[in-house]
This record gives sequence, structure tokens and C-alpha cells, in this order.
Amino acid sequence: MTEPGPINAAPTTRVTAAQAGISRQLGLLLPIAVLVAIGSLCVALADAANRGSNGPGQTFFWIGIVIIVIPVATRLCSVDATRLERVGLIVLFGLALYLTKVTYSPSRLPFSDEFVEFRTVVDILGTGGMFHFNPLLPVSSSYPGLPGLTAGLVQLTGLSVSSAAIIVIGSARIVLMLAIFATVDRLSGSPRLAGLAACLYAANPI
Repeated sequence: MTEPGPINAAPTTRVTAAQAGISRQLGLLLPIAVLVAIGSLCVALADAANRGSNGPGQTFFWIGIVIIVIPVATRLCSVDATRLERVGLIVLFGLALYLTKVTYSPSRLPFSDEFVEFRTVVDILGTGGMFHFNPLLPVSSSYPGLPGLTAGLVQLTGLSVSSAAIIVIGSARIVLMLAIFATVDRLSGSPRLAGLAACLYAANPI
């Protein structure tokens, strides 16, 4: 009889080769993700300690930011990172920096521009229609895209307006970062430059 070993070895070899290929494509994404998670935890703990005051947690906050930013920025500057790794890094980076805002105020929308759009969402939910006059910022009623998505998510899931807005804003941020990456990559032909452009956008405090 013929030994079955060599026949059964071929699928295993293909699986191993595929796993090795995926590992090469991901590069250092997974270990950097661990560092970013640690940095995000530092920021969350600092926010919890400092909520309502300017206590010693502020130093811990900036340590967390450094842990998030340095590994991602360093890897995006490298020449050997793959396109897939760069895409993963900018998504990871954008989410981590967005979470620093969420952990600052996890249960409400604390900033003035969000408060203005909150009124638009409430109008949409209350009337079932869009383009209602918003006395806080009249022009906002002419652009009801994000408020409309937020209102729809509230109706579909039963989430509060604040919780739904956090999800919608975070999702829109990621979509915009990917669009920046794709646009710069197409125009420049450089995934490295595209990753750095998206990274700079994610670091924008606005």
C-alpha cells in the first residue's frame, strides 16, 4: 500500500503557507495593537481619576497618548510596511484617538458642535422629517446626513441619542480616514505617504 503521509501533507503545507502570507501582510500590526490598547487603557484610567479636576492623572494621560502615537507613527514612516498593515494601522490609530474623546465623556456629548447637532437629531426624531430650522446653527439643518443616520440608529436599536451619536461619529471618522488613504495612495502611488496623511488627519483635534 502507498503511504498516506505525503498525500495528507499537501493541504497542511498550503494552509501553513497561507498563514505565513497573512502574517507577512499584517507585519507588526498585532503587537502594535497591543501597545495601543495599553495606551488607551492609560488614557481611560487617567480620565477616570481626573474627571472634574486637574489631578495627577494628567501625566498618566499624556503617557497613554505617547504609547498610542509613537509606535503607529514610527511604523507608518517605515518603508517595509505593507499596504494592508498601513490600512490596519490608520484604522487602529483613528479609533484609539477617538476613544480618548469618548472616555473623557462616555455618557454624553460635551462639545458645542455636537450639542448643536443633538438638537437636529431631536427634531428629526420628533417630527419624522429633516431640514427643520435649528436656531442654534441654522445652516446645520441643511446638512442632515450624520444627524439623520444617528436618528435612524436610535430608532433601530433603542440607544440614547448620545450613544448612537458616538457610534455614528466614530464610524464616519474611520470612513473618512480610509477615503484619505485611498485618495492620497491613488494620487501619489505611495501607500507610505497615504498612511502618513491619514495619520495626520487622525491626530487633528477638530
